[in-house]
Amino acid sequence: MTTHPVTFDPDETGLVAPTTRTHRPMKHDDWIRWRHFGIGGSDMAIILKCALWGSEWTLWLDKHKGIADDRERADLATGKRLEAAIIGWANEETGAQGRPWIRGTPSVHPEYPWLRGSPDAWLYNEVGCEAKVSADYPWDEVPAAYQAQCRVYMAIFNCESWVVAVFFRRAPAWRLYRVYRDAGYEDNMIDRAGEWWERHVVAGEPPEIDGTHAAAVGLGHIHGAPKDREGFRVATHDEVRDVEHYNDVDKTVKRLEVDRDRLGNQLRDAVGPAQGIRWTGGKLRWSRGKTQRAGRLILNIDE
Repeated sequence: MTTHPVTFDPDETGLVAPTTRTHRPMKHDDWIRWRHFGIGGSDMAIILKCALWGSEWTLWLDKHKGIADDRERADLATGKRLEAAIIGWANEETGAQGRPWIRGTPSVHPEYPWLRGSPDAWLYNEVGCEAKVSADYPWDEVPAAYQAQCRVYMAIFNCESWVVAVFFRRAPAWRLYRVYRDAGYEDNMIDRAGEWWERHVVAGEPPEIDGTHAAAVGLGHIHGAPKDREGFRVATHDEVRDVEHYNDVDKTVKRLEVDRDRLGNQLRDAVGPAQGIRWTGGKLRWSRGKTQRAGRLILNIDE
């Protein structure tokens, strides 16, 4: 995790970009600081509880404490490298016939300055486009997290739809999807995000404690190092109960992990040279390559 200044004022450097469909480049470090002062498209899924990664503590550390999670940005590296190729393909698929696309510019909502977005691109016909790389097979519909991202952009730019262009590595396949604006969803989204911003960023209230690593990091920043490393205070009755429960859970988890790993290897042996096994209601795939023999088990159960 790295930190960036929480006292940075984007207005002083002109980094609050107007709502525009022209491209004005921004240095990466400036963009990171600019995002810090608002809720972005990829942040919204966390607030709406449909995120594919990250948690409220990740978001709180970034927006309130100025501590960014580098692991998340590293995970996006592959997509960034392929972004131009995906957008170029989407542009032609929608009828560009050689007409160019342009990169999006970081912009703010005209009414809510904390709502910010950095769209990937505008296609030749001025339709917004988000480029994705997925390790899955083609979706039946756009995941809720990506829909939330597109809906932030539609709110900022007052658009009625947004294109999601995806390269699916596992198939491999290229697909175009379209997300349409929903006024009711948008109003609820903005209300919830505004409440989150006021409560957790402006007022500084930490999120509810959960089991994420980000929560542990956040609590470390809240409480800091003990003033007296040799000192212990007497536990309360409730704390003793919680410690005993923690110890029981820890032992149970360790036993379950041993059972899970043994069962996983038994299933690998059962799958053998096949890609996987299937049955009415689901399938299990053993994903492994020439250099990664152990691979991983991917379980899909029909709900």
